[in-house]
Amino acid sequence: MKKKRIKRISKIINFLSLIVSAFLIYTLYISNLIPTKYFVLICTAIIIAEFIYTFFSYNKKTKSWLLIFLDTLAVIFIVVELFGALKLNQTLNFIAKNLNAKYTEDLYYIVTNKQSKYNKLEDLDIKNIYYYDDNLDTNRIEKEINKKVKISLTKESDYGTLLKKLIEDSKYVTVLHSSNYESLIDMDEKNKENLKIIDKITIKSLVATKKKKEKQVVKDLSNTPFTIYLSGIDTRTGTMPARSLSDVNIIVAVNPNTNKVLLVSTPRDYYVQIHGTTGLKDKLTHAGMIGGLELSKATVEDIYDISLDYYIRVNFNAVIKLVDAVGGINLYSDVNYNFSCWTDRSCVFKPGNNYVSGKCALAFARERHAYASGDRHRGENQQQVIKVLLSKLTSPGSILSNYSNILSSLEGTFETSFTQKDITGVINYQLDKMPSWDVESISVDGTTGSRPTHSYPNQPLSVMVPNEETVLKAKEQIKQILNAK
Repeated sequence: MKKKRIKRISKIINFLSLIVSAFLIYTLYISNLIPTKYFVLICTAIIIAEFIYTFFSYNKKTKSWLLIFLDTLAVIFIVVELFGALKLNQTLNFIAKNLNAKYTEDLYYIVTNKQSKYNKLEDLDIKNIYYYDDNLDTNRIEKEINKKVKISLTKESDYGTLLKKLIEDSKYVTVLHSSNYESLIDMDEKNKENLKIIDKITIKSLVATKKKKEKQVVKDLSNTPFTIYLSGIDTRTGTMPARSLSDVNIIVAVNPNTNKVLLVSTPRDYYVQIHGTTGLKDKLTHAGMIGGLELSKATVEDIYDISLDYYIRVNFNAVIKLVDAVGGINLYSDVNYNFSCWTDRSCVFKPGNNYVSGKCALAFARERHAYASGDRHRGENQQQVIKVLLSKLTSPGSILSNYSNILSSLEGTFETSFTQKDITGVINYQLDKMPSWDVESISVDGTTGSRPTHSYPNQPLSVMVPNEETVLKAKEQIKQILNAK
């Protein structure tokens, strides 16, 4: 009787084992994450193990002690296989969720003078709130405001008048897109002390589905050179708004045939012609404020006479989570003095190597006040953070030990034109070849000056007038990387 009971239990475990193994093999197949050689090896091992286990489970001559031993092993393998399948599903669900965003989000601030008696929207005793940005969804904003207080939105005659009244008149109230507000703070940090936000409004919009499929430029990322536009938004909202200052503008040229990567950084204050505009030039960062990612990307393409294959737009605050997910990174300070970061005084860097957590890695990437070259050095810091992170993320130990943390840190912090097939293909290639990438970085240069801009025509802003020789050199280096065999 005891042997019969053991046999019965063994057959049940065997059945469960077959189901779980089939589920794992199916998940491995559809994920396309595992290189073919590993997939074949894993499948072969599973099939052989299942065959042996099934044979002994149904063989009447099998000893009870052997069945118990095999059942114990089977239970362990079931747990391991389930864990593996769940991890793969976690990856696929993460990719699907983050590549198929259905909504864009815009954040608007109700702003007034710091000396104003108004502290919340309900305090208003005026008839009008003013705006100037033509991209504002005034109907929906007014509808949201009217849920708390009955006030009309009125367009100001020009942006200069709006700013002047906002600073000087304690009864003047405006509605500003978060990107415009950030631009005001960026233009003059004293504005943060002179203004206050009395309410926030979030407007979600359904992303229009394109009827025509975009032509896929790159088909196989494992053997075809490609380019990426990396846009880092230093938004103070911690979200992914449709429009925001693009503080990081990097072209990533990748050649998988030579395992070389070139990072070309363009200063945020580069004085360029915003794509589709005429007349006054503007800071490159303002392209994101005016027209979001698409306008930023198009403007960068104009600068370098290049068509960029993909884009990745990242909330730069995600650096905090990502660096923490891999256990911190080592950053090198190339100046011969200690300094505290402007955005976080608790982050102190000494000359040489500094092992830091996420918050100080971000502070380092945003630092410009500690350097004589200002924005130029900030671009170099950003490139260093990216290179160090890439190195750590592509190391086998980091991927295996921090996998879940890495996925969690990226949740909802980026937008990309990469397809699921592209991303799984890249992961497959990295696991298959485990290449050591040679990453080189350069920055285009220019001369700091003061100029009126397309966004602020009546107020000269600090800009960097491009050095065209450095731009031409960058164009050539991009071509060399992409054309190398």
